[in-house]
Amino acid sequence: MPQATRLGPVHLRVTDIPAALIVWRDTLGLAVLGEDAATAELGAGGRKLIVLHAGAQIALPQKSRDLFHVAIHVTSRRDLAHTAARLKASGLRYSAQDHLVSESLYVSDPSGNGIEICFDTPERCLRREVSADGRVALIAPTAARIPGSSRSISRAFCATSAIPAMSSRGWRRTPSSATSICAPARRKN
Repeated sequence: MPQATRLGPVHLRVTDIPAALIVWRDTLGLAVLGEDAATAELGAGGRKLIVLHAGAQIALPQKSRDLFHVAIHVTSRRDLAHTAARLKASGLRYSAQDHLVSESLYVSDPSGNGIEICFDTPERCLRREVSADGRVALIAPTAARIPGSSRSISRAFCATSAIPAMSSRGWRRTPSSATSICAPARRKN
């Protein structure tokens, strides 16, 4: 695949577009780029990232399908902090995880669609290795690795610790920096 290959917007079915917008727009801060009775197009910086489609009959039970979550990458810790503040203020159930190479916030919309908002932190890795077949491995410092493995330890992270990265103006509704979307993560068996 050419290196310039990028994903287009991710299309998700929801049971109720107005209820879903409370999470996607009001809490996560994505802008509504277009909306009608059947769809809502959401994005940041004018780029369409998510298209919600009405018509799901029931909400997905947690982690019940192949689609585990969709990941939206923000390009600054400040934007992650703004999202953390909005999630905290919303009262929605969410979690935070430090994966060493990224800090992530996880939440689901009312239809059970899993969402990850993450900020990449590869500078915290000791080194980067590329195998002959092109696979990239970020090697963690020894203290952050699972004993006997090159895999890093994934640990909970205090989302509110990111809040000092916010400006004195408080939190913004929409991420200021360009965001991108990565391939929907598949649930591990």
